[in-house]
Formats: sequence, C-alpha cells, structure tokens
Amino acid sequence: ALLRLQRHQETVNVARPLLARAREPDQRAATVRVLSYALLGCGRAAEVLQLIDEVLADPAVSPGRRARLYGVIGLIYVLSGRLQDADMTAHWALAEGQHAGDSRAVAHALYILSLVSTYRSDGAAAVELASQALTVLGEDEAADVRCALLLSRMQAWLQLGRLAEAGADLRAAQRLPGQEPGVMSLTQAAGEYYLRAGRWDDALSELHSVTGDSAAASDAGQTGPGLLEHGICALIAGHRDDRAEVAGRLAAARAAARLPAGVSLPGHA
Repeated sequence: ALLRLQRHQETVNVARPLLARAREPDQRAATVRVLSYALLGCGRAAEVLQLIDEVLADPAVSPGRRARLYGVIGLIYVLSGRLQDADMTAHWALAEGQHAGDSRAVAHALYILSLVSTYRSDGAAAVELASQALTVLGEDEAADVRCALLLSRMQAWLQLGRLAEAGADLRAAQRLPGQEPGVMSLTQAAGEYYLRAGRWDDALSELHSVTGDSAAASDAGQTGPGLLEHGICALIAGHRDDRAEVAGRLAAARAAARLPAGVSLPGHA
C-alpha cells in the first residue's frame, strides 16, 4: 500500500526488516522486488542492482520469481537509456516467465520490450507488444500491470499520431484500481495526452495537482514530481510567452532531477 502511494522511503523502512527475516528463497525474491521499486523511487538504482544480483545468485529461486526480478532490471536499463541491455534482459525475463507459466512475469517482460520499442521510435512495434501483453493477462488479472501496459501503449499511439486510441487507453487506465511502478504515472500520462491533444488547461490542471506552482516547487527544492511534469508545464508556459513561469518550471525540474546549477537539462543548453 505504501508503494502504491509513492511513499518510497517508508516502504524501504518496512521492507528491509522483512527481508532480513525472510529465509525461503522465493519469499526473499518477492520482498526484494518490492524493496527494489521503493529504492528506485529514492533514486538508488545501483543498490537495487546489487540486491537483485544477490538474490539471483541463489539457484533455489523459482523461474517465475527470477523472471519478475529480471523485469525490474530491464526497467532500470530503460530508465537509464541502456536500451540494448533492456532488450536482452526483457527477453531473459520472457523466457523464464514462459517456462514458469507466470502470466504476470510474461506480461511485464513484454511491457519492457514495448518501452524499448517506444524509446526507439518504433510505435507500431510498441503497440503490438503492449497489446500482446494485455492479451496474456486477460481482462480481470493484475490490474496494476494492465495499467502500466495501457499507459505504455498510450505513449506509442501518441508517437503514431493516433490521439483517439491514445485517449481510449488513458481512460481505460484511469478506471483501474492500481498501477505497477513504471516509467510513467497516470498524472504524467494524462498531462502528456492533454498536451498532445491541445488541451493545455486540462494538462495544467492535471499536473498542478502534483507539482503545485513553480515558485513553491523551486524554493522548496522539490524532488517529488519529475522532469516530465515540470517540462510539460514549462512547454505550455513557453507557448504562452510566460517567461517567469518557464524559468520557475526549469528550476523546479532541476531540483527534481537533483542537478547542480551548472548542468543543462536536455533540450535546454
């Protein structure tokens, strides 16, 4: 529950003692998976990779649990731009998941492959992979993974200029009760969709619920909302020639990314 609320440090504080007490290999693997997503939310990817390596070194971990941990590694590689490594790791996860008959692990592996295709600007392949994963899950299974898949497919539809299909996937995701940790939250997805659809006020309304105003975010050194939220707000402000808001949003984005003052954000030399 804490992880769903993005209370990452609290999740870490709860999961670490559980991991210390866990003795059964699959129980340790399941706990490490939850702890991994919490640590990622705290920006500690290197620690995640070390934890997962230690668990995967145990041959008693089942193929299904192994596949789910490979999926976490694949997500880290996507987030860090290591697309070839992400592709290879996702295929390992896919093979292990299929061997175990674990539909959630298979769907998550296909989700990573869909993200890789999107990042490689192959929207058609991304749509096909996400659709395949949704079929693997079925209508009533793993609502959190379904949500992440719908948002991934939404991004691919936007890449293809298919606004109607993107909007349908966003609405379907918004109706689901939970979300698997991934590269995009529901708020980010809605903001990006409304931006692409030219509904700027709707985008700002959605994003302001998590970013607040630019001055407050910058003054607080806010590290919660990330580059995408503040970037969309900055882009809309630029279109409206609101230079003060652009400056505030870029400062907030820099704080969210924990960038020092001398480092330029992508696209803003």
